[in-house]
Amino acid sequence: MRVWLRRVSGALLLLLVLTACAAPPQVEVLGYLLARSLGTLTPSPHPAALSTTGSISGRVTHAGQPLPGATVVVALRTGRPFHAVTDAQGRYTILDVPPGQYVPAAVAPGFNETVPTDFLGIPHLVTVRAGAETVAPDIALTPHATRPLPDDVALTVTARYTATAPFPAGATSQVTAYTFHSASLPVPVTTLRLYLPPVVRAERLPLLFMVYPTDVLAWEPVSVAFAAGGYALVAVSPMPAHGVDIQAHSYDARIAFDLARRGRL
Repeated sequence: MRVWLRRVSGALLLLLVLTACAAPPQVEVLGYLLARSLGTLTPSPHPAALSTTGSISGRVTHAGQPLPGATVVVALRTGRPFHAVTDAQGRYTILDVPPGQYVPAAVAPGFNETVPTDFLGIPHLVTVRAGAETVAPDIALTPHATRPLPDDVALTVTARYTATAPFPAGATSQVTAYTFHSASLPVPVTTLRLYLPPVVRAERLPLLFMVYPTDVLAWEPVSVAFAAGGYALVAVSPMPAHGVDIQAHSYDARIAFDLARRGRL
């Protein structure tokens, strides 16, 4: 009985370790996108380098059919990404990957980021060895369904005031603070602001929509400066109640942009 319990405990511990070591697909994909935008993607390997590195190959599918044009990414613990794009048969080969264990992540326009998993839903680790090719399990992508915007958004004006900015000299703005909520939102969003020029001389103004990374009030001098330059600026920032839930923050921003687009502000 003790031997059986030890084996079960060991298996559970191994599952927890593997799950903890597996990077979420969003992290690997974001690392790849950041490296691509910064121009730091790994270049094609020199033939001499292939003796000290390995490669990962596999296939990406959708509904059982090959999916061309998908990007497959693996990353080091430091975040350095390695990638490849699937061909017409849905196949890919990631070259010049340092030896180690990785969880491949696949993404394509209109599909969710996905990693290969076993029958328990645990991400599948692939082991790369120097001078060898490792074949990874197929990765089946599912279409991404955009969360619909609520149609019961209630908008409340919470404050109106005049704000100033140190630059440019004499910059001022009319500010309206809003709170919005709906039945589908866990908490009311209180970080929505509208900045207008001190004197509005046109029926329609060019619109800037800003999603600030920290408290919207910390960025108020920036917002005032743009508004003083003749823009209508709509700003929103993350809600502390959402913590690190990026999906919740982006959903709030989508609703705020829709309110501005439809002239609700």
